[in-house]
Amino acid sequence: MNASTRRRVIAGNPMIPFMLTGILLLLWAAPIRAAEQPRLVFGPEEFVHSTGGTPTFDRPFTVPATTTAPFTLCLVNGEPEEKEIRTEHCPVRELRGQDTDDEEEQDEEDRRYAKKEKPRDPETVTSGRVLVDGREVVSARDFSKRDDVLETTLRLKSGPHRLHVELHGPPGSRITLAIVGVIRLGKLAQARAGHTATLLPDGTVLLTGGRDKEHEILLSAEVFDPATLRSALLQAELMSPRTEHSATVLPNQEVLVAAGRDAHGVLFSAELFQRDGTFHTLPATVQVSRAGHTATLLPNGRVLILGGVDVSRLDLAEGERFEVPDGLLYDPHSGRFTPLPGLLKVPRHHH
Repeated sequence: MNASTRRRVIAGNPMIPFMLTGILLLLWAAPIRAAEQPRLVFGPEEFVHSTGGTPTFDRPFTVPATTTAPFTLCLVNGEPEEKEIRTEHCPVRELRGQDTDDEEEQDEEDRRYAKKEKPRDPETVTSGRVLVDGREVVSARDFSKRDDVLETTLRLKSGPHRLHVELHGPPGSRITLAIVGVIRLGKLAQARAGHTATLLPDGTVLLTGGRDKEHEILLSAEVFDPATLRSALLQAELMSPRTEHSATVLPNQEVLVAAGRDAHGVLFSAELFQRDGTFHTLPATVQVSRAGHTATLLPNGRVLILGGVDVSRLDLAEGERFEVPDGLLYDPHSGRFTPLPGLLKVPRHHH
């Protein structure tokens, strides 16, 4: 990885909006139980000395209950586009998504870079202070070290906090500041891969089936709660062990679990996860046994099922739909699977 890709590691980081999505990405990964992810609790924000005197800035920020120590304040002095960011403790690389394979090469570059004498950038702040909740965490002496990046560990609790910044320097000098904590994801109740992860109407995530570490296909299911970052195993199990299946929330808030594969091959069967937390086999079966397909709820209440692989592991062009007859009550048990009249132009699976 060249040096230019490591610039602007704090300011304008495009990866930040996707960090919450990392919670769901964990659930789709290879068999795994727990993980830690960096989480921004403030910034990154650029503070510019645009007038004479000593400009001050006050910013509120909140630490979510799901974000814990260690908390690190990261400060880049000067224009990030013109600087090579070299830091060990501030989790800049994780925020940028840098491959861990590059860490040894990065450390060697860090050592070479540290030996160079760097002239002061005209856009660097010559002095200043940073306070969190009235306590000084970066002092004027810290700015005199002429480091590109300043770091300090903070002691924060969940809830509201206040940041205060004072700058001294020529007009146009600037700093970029961020505060980073850690999200500690709780363990899944069952390590699994090849499962489904379906967002339920109450905000929890239903995980069904998949394979365990021994590649055994699972009957188990669990519910992950993003509010607590914990997952609980359901007492109820799937009617059939399955992986590479689909799980789609229906208009009545129940979940259609369809097809996939078990230890014997590709499945025709379908089942329903009901609101009471139990699974029940549906009388109807898919028209074409398939695994690795998609199953999408349409605005009219039908479920569109496309692609996948068949018993011969050939990509499928056939599609079908699951629909429930019109009536006063929406009853998936009376639903049926109907082949679509047309075919996909390109057979596909895991799309």
